[in-house]
Order: sequence, then structure tokens, then C-alpha cells
Amino acid sequence: MRWEDPRIRVVPVAGVTFRPGNVDDPSFDPGRRLALVPEPENEHDPNAVAIWNEERTLQAGYVPAATAPELTGDEQAV
Repeated sequence: MRWEDPRIRVVPVAGVTFRPGNVDDPSFDPGRRLALVPEPENEHDPNAVAIWNEERTLQAGYVPAATAPELTGDEQAV
């Protein structure tokens, strides 16, 4: 797969500053799988999608609010 592949979408991670040090964990190293977890019960945004490490033990933050509604639910995050 190449960066030019239309299936690839690069987005910033929102809310990283609320979880200091989490993204420095090796579970977020480049090439590691991530878990995109919808949060329909989120009181601030029912379209919120949390970004966790694959094991779901550390949260990096969220998919940006402007991008989250565009996700279909079958994306794979790396």
C-alpha cells in the first residue's frame, strides 16, 4: 500500500493533551494497529470515535469531530 492510495486517510488525533504520555507508549509506534471505538453515548458528541491502542488499554484521543461522521465503521487503523 502506498501513501497515494485513496483508501488511506491521515488525520490528526484530537485530545492528545488530555492524555499526556499515552502516545509515547510503544503500542502507538508507527505500523501498530489501533482500535477505532465509536462512542454514541458520548455526552459531548454522539459521533465521537475514540482512538485506542490495539489492546484497548491506552487511549490516544479521538478522531477529529469534523472527520468522525464520515467514517463508515469498517475502517482499519494503523
